[in-house]
Amino acid sequence: MILLASSPAWFEEGENIRVADAYIVDIMLNAGGETYDTLKQHAQTIDLEGLPVRTLDLEGLLRTKQSARDKDTADRTIIERALEALGRRPENK
Repeated sequence: MILLASSPAWFEEGENIRVADAYIVDIMLNAGGETYDTLKQHAQTIDLEGLPVRTLDLEGLLRTKQSARDKDTADRTIIERALEALGRRPENK
């Protein structure tokens, strides 16, 4: 088990945190101008090999990919296609 916050001061600076262990996990305090408060309606819990993990649904992830960066543009295309394949329309931000 990974102890993520042995010091609450980690979160005071507002920077993102990367934990590299068996999996690489980015703990993002904000992404693409979105915060926990603006994304919490898109939070869901998934099962990762028996471990419950809180993450964003595709709609929430799409909201974090609204910049003009090449990587975000490519990610947006993939997420929008996945939503269409699932029969869900991407929401407009």
